[in-house]
Amino acid sequence: MTVHRHRQRQAFQLIELIVVIVILVVLLGVFFPATHQVRIGPVRQTTINNLRQLVIAAHNAHDTYKKFPPYFGFYPGTRAGTSSVQSAERSIFVHILPFIEGSTIYNQNPFPAVVPAFDPYISPLDPTSRDGTDGNGNGVTSYLANQRAFPTTYARMPKSYKAGMSNCVFFVTCVGVPTSGGADAHIWSSSTCNFIDNLSRDSLPQPLSIKPWPAQRPMQLTPGGAQVSMGDASTRTLHPQISAAVWSAVTNPEHTRRIPSDWYQ
Repeated sequence: MTVHRHRQRQAFQLIELIVVIVILVVLLGVFFPATHQVRIGPVRQTTINNLRQLVIAAHNAHDTYKKFPPYFGFYPGTRAGTSSVQSAERSIFVHILPFIEGSTIYNQNPFPAVVPAFDPYISPLDPTSRDGTDGNGNGVTSYLANQRAFPTTYARMPKSYKAGMSNCVFFVTCVGVPTSGGADAHIWSSSTCNFIDNLSRDSLPQPLSIKPWPAQRPMQLTPGGAQVSMGDASTRTLHPQISAAVWSAVTNPEHTRRIPSDWYQ
């Protein structure tokens, strides 16, 4: 009789153990995503703030020179400029330095051959550029300028943006991919071509799960999508399944047709 009772109690304890394990698995499934969101929240906000500051800096440059800087080229637009920066072709990330607390770098004469890391140009979500360089000391950026929004012919408000400033992407997240030669890296003293001129899904921001990370391509630094800043300095996170047609429209300042509805997801 005693043995029988003992066996019943063992069976009951086994069921209890299974129930406890199931509960723990469920709780862990809820807890870990929540913890991840708490951890990623502040760095996502830093990324968003940087995107907004890039647009504000571009607008401040426009207020000063009555035109936006080109994504790559001369600015204010003359070879005979007042500094070594203005007398050579540079990236927009160089041109806006004086308007985003980078005057110390910008005013060096001659301008440094190796541009140092600059915190506002680095997203803490970027897994490739923790120290802000390409591994060889060259400063890189975690953001791409929209080539069509900042043409070498100089965009001006409001006539250059037929779709409206709030409907035109200015900057998008990317990764500063270290390369040996540097030509394919997002070194922000060189051109930042962003492959958005076609309707292929290859032009869309790519998830970080795609490796090796494509050089100079818009990237989704979070599972929820890529962060972008619009011409009016508003920011948003793109839906991961945004269509190529929508992406082509919102990156084209000449676009005047109604943007498809999945832009508003």
